Amino acid sequence: MGKRLHAKLFASLLTVAVLALIACAPTPAPTQSTPTTPIAAPLPATASVPIPGKTATDQEWQKVVAAARKEGSLNFYTTYAPPELRVAMSRAILDNYGIKMEWLVAPGAANAERIRVEHKAKQYMADVWWTGFSVLLTKELRAANALVPFTPPVVITEPGVWRGKGIDTISDERDALTVTQRAGILFVVNSSIVRPEDTPQSYQDLLGSKWKGKIVMHDPTVPGGGNSTFGLLTREYGLEFWEKMKGQNIAFIRDYGEVGRRVAIGESPVGLGLLISQFVPLRNAGATIKLIVPAEGGVKNNGPMYLINNAPHANAGKVFLNWALTREGQEMISLGTGDEPIRTDVEYKTHPEIDSMLRSMPKWLFQDWKATEEFNGYAEDGTARRILGLK
Repeated sequence: MGKRLHAKLFASLLTVAVLALIACAPTPAPTQSTPTTPIAAPLPATASVPIPGKTATDQEWQKVVAAARKEGSLNFYTTYAPPELRVAMSRAILDNYGIKMEWLVAPGAANAERIRVEHKAKQYMADVWWTGFSVLLTKELRAANALVPFTPPVVITEPGVWRGKGIDTISDERDALTVTQRAGILFVVNSSIVRPEDTPQSYQDLLGSKWKGKIVMHDPTVPGGGNSTFGLLTREYGLEFWEKMKGQNIAFIRDYGEVGRRVAIGESPVGLGLLISQFVPLRNAGATIKLIVPAEGGVKNNGPMYLINNAPHANAGKVFLNWALTREGQEMISLGTGDEPIRTDVEYKTHPEIDSMLRSMPKWLFQDWKATEEFNGYAEDGTARRILGLK
């Protein structure tokens, strides 16, 4: 991250350390890393975003934009940030608004804990948080009064372009803005190791002895792809399925990138709970990682962003969230993550293998608030930990 944010965060963490709550948080990722592989295609070039000034509402928004320019910085906490997307988004926000993005890249649960502790210590650092759909994490931050309801002006001025129920589809609190919709979990194999005739066609196939010690999975004891996988298959087969899977000696990892990397290098021939934004760069880099379309189907959910309460750059946060829902923002974010844009007037351009999976998946569970609360419950009450024998 940038030097200014680094210094501020260091001071903040000294205070927070007194609370002994953040010692295990992961190290922030570097700011604006140079990309090494394309996501799917070159990200769209930035264009100046005009700000209308004909109405009182427009004039009030111009004041917000002017204040954001004066703040000049945005502290952006995120889980989803392929290097090329970080560079493109940073350039767009700087060119359009004169705001420098400072990135803190970490798993969703780790960033949620940072925000919670910052608020408890009254050492406010985060402006915007971008994560996966989690009832558990959202509830925790609401309890800490860390989330602010916000309706971006673009939602009001362009009412007819939003997919489904629009941006407020996560809950009725209006403090989580749906920015994309995604295929939430992926089942992958290393095709250079797994022969075509041995390739599993369902999760049930993974119960065979040949897969013992050969599966890596995103940790189901925290919100994310592993938790969604756990919930989907519990609905399909009951907890008895996971009692059996316990004997397969699965490697559980909280870092999505590490799940994909292990499959790509053949250390674990099978990976579960992976994200599209982790799969596509590996394929573009030539990894022999193959998508499986399982008989049990898959999960779709919403990708939210949140405006943080007491943010040091609150106006910059509002400007960014509004930009993220413009056509320019939607094109860039969708292309950079592989997720479906929330705007119907933005074409969904994804990797051919992802497109094929979306078209051929036998059934989809849309993981709404109720389903997510159910799935996150397995993490919150310790069920997943107990069933799988995790510490």
